[in-house]
Amino acid sequence: MFRIVWILAMAILAFVTTAVELDTASRYSDRIARWVPEPFRVFAQFYVATDALEHNDPQAALEEARTLVRRNPLSSAGLYTLAMAQNGAGNGGEANEAVNAAAARGWRVPSVQSLMIDLTMRSGRPEQAAKHLAALWAGDTSDHQLGEETRRVLADPAGRGAFAKLLVTMPWRPAFLRSGPAMIEPEIMADTLETMAAAGGTIECNTMKTRLRLYRRQGHIDAADRIEALACS
Repeated sequence: MFRIVWILAMAILAFVTTAVELDTASRYSDRIARWVPEPFRVFAQFYVATDALEHNDPQAALEEARTLVRRNPLSSAGLYTLAMAQNGAGNGGEANEAVNAAAARGWRVPSVQSLMIDLTMRSGRPEQAAKHLAALWAGDTSDHQLGEETRRVLADPAGRGAFAKLLVTMPWRPAFLRSGPAMIEPEIMADTLETMAAAGGTIECNTMKTRLRLYRRQGHIDAADRIEALACS
């Protein structure tokens, strides 16, 4: 009898160990996620929930996303997934709560910040959107995503002004001065830099020289003159 119990215990331990190892491995391959037994899904649960979202099954996506957050409540990605599922199920209020929680815990997650930009711009809060745009510039965000969100927020005068004031003290300001002009219209860039300078920010002339020459070749003389007056006078 003892031998049978021992064999069963070893079999159960082997099963649990394998399930946990599979779940850990699923962090790097969504193909493995489907093989993880349901009670042991933590990392794998993310792929299960996002798969339900991609297959446009609102109720299944909501159930899987809730399970994901229950098993890993500190994950901003899990909260973001729950927000998307709540939105797909038509629960706007709950979606906003999940998004706000995701943004608070995962300010370096580009997908969360982009969603926050979308929500704040749609709700008429461009100043708040500027803060989430600043988080994108501070994080590891692709140039394509960064360009899209920068154009959207800075096209709004209030968002542009708020972002310009944030630029004054941000360590990534040189990156914006180098890359920002390729993302937005010259006149918007000039407006942004004038507001930043008025708030105490500085602009390095050498950083802007190449861009100013390009502006002039493209016929954006006024914008080039305005920026040159701030940076090189």
